Amino acid sequence: FIQVTGTNFELSGVTLKIPYKNSSGNGIKALRYDEQTRNWYTVDCSTNFVDAKAEVKSNKPGIFVIVE
Repeated sequence: FIQVTGTNFELSGVTLKIPYKNSSGNGIKALRYDEQTRNWYTVDCSTNFVDAKAEVKSNKPGIFVIVE
């Protein structure tokens, strides 16, 4: 889990590179948990198979996780 949070600022965008283990990288997706609505939302994600990292881009804060 990686959390992006704060107060008194405006977020124009964030890029997270989240490593994954014990996976081929196929079928990976990223989810963002919104603490205000208490729901998980799918966010855009690309997979770097060479570095075994998922790259997540979002313009909203929240808790991010990679799942397969």
